Amino acid sequence: MQKIAPNVLKAANGKNIECLCVCIMPFSTEDEKTCRSAENTLEDIRNEADILIVMKNDWLNEKYDNLPINEAMKKMDMMVWKLIGTYINDN
Repeated sequence: MQKIAPNVLKAANGKNIECLCVCIMPFSTEDEKTCRSAENTLEDIRNEADILIVMKNDWLNEKYDNLPINEAMKKMDMMVWKLIGTYINDN
């Protein structure tokens, strides 16, 4: 599988574009290959990002265990949008 995000970051860094990355990690219960790939990609992104925010899907189970998963994911989506909006408005 080709890792697109690290390549985009390298290109952006080459043009002096500041990079804020929000990475959402898979559930730890997902298959080992998916989790390993996500961890490897995260390491590549960590080396290139100016700002890195890592969110773990497992957190959804802890915070919103009473909600259906699609509703819990909507909550995470809203958090990501707020983070990005705050960053953009502050810069």
